[in-house]
Amino acid sequence: MMPSVKIGRKLLLEVAKNARLELTEREIKEFLPQLHEILEVFSKLEKVDVTKEQPSFQPTKLKNVMREDKAEECLTQEEALSNTDAKHRENGYFKGPRVV
Repeated sequence: MMPSVKIGRKLLLEVAKNARLELTEREIKEFLPQLHEILEVFSKLEKVDVTKEQPSFQPTKLKNVMREDKAEECLTQEEALSNTDAKHRENGYFKGPRVV
């Protein structure tokens, strides 16, 4: 059970400090009721009976969306290099720009 916490200016300023937020007086007055309302909603969740439920760490079912990997005939080295300009190949391989 969540302990009852008094939502006040001090707590709001501590949370803001932890989040590295500098709140104006107007923001403090606006956010205090909102923070109280949010925590009230979360406190209602504690009343839900979840004893028969299994924990879920993935909210949606995982599904492999990739196609099945099937081995197929590949191009020969010569075919793969046939459309490559001579300056972009060397010793039977593709040649790329120097990285270092």
